[in-house]
Amino acid sequence: MNIGFDISQTGSGKAGCGYYTHAMIKAMLAIAPQHHYALYPSFGDFFFDAKMPVLNPYSGEHVNYGPRHLTRETARAFWNQAELEVALGHPDIIHANNFWTPVQIASSRLIYTLYDMGFTVNPDWTTEANRIGVPMVSAAAAFCAKSFAAM
Repeated sequence: MNIGFDISQTGSGKAGCGYYTHAMIKAMLAIAPQHHYALYPSFGDFFFDAKMPVLNPYSGEHVNYGPRHLTRETARAFWNQAELEVALGHPDIIHANNFWTPVQIASSRLIYTLYDMGFTVNPDWTTEANRIGVPMVSAAAAFCAKSFAAM
């Protein structure tokens, strides 16, 4: 199986979502090394870590790194292109982990992990950008994803 996996929040400044994603990909690589993994250090344009493109923290016989973007603008252009699946090599699965999801996916199965909706309880627990952006992305993911994981 060809698995595209968003690792964009696993850099040196990672928080809860990044630690969860880090643990998940480490476990997947250990448990199922026979699969082919394309790890995406840049994923979408909602979250962007300019330092992430220089890191290669995961290795394995079938591990490759997907596109690397040095600016949010180049990431936005890449991830929002109409032929994204072609550019990614038609992965069987794309797992989104960073509050952004591609909506133009047609044949790849999309898995979207939804993290921390605590701001719906208390808006002061996050930034205005998250209060506005996360619900919009989550709604889009709900229509596009084949599977949904909520944390």
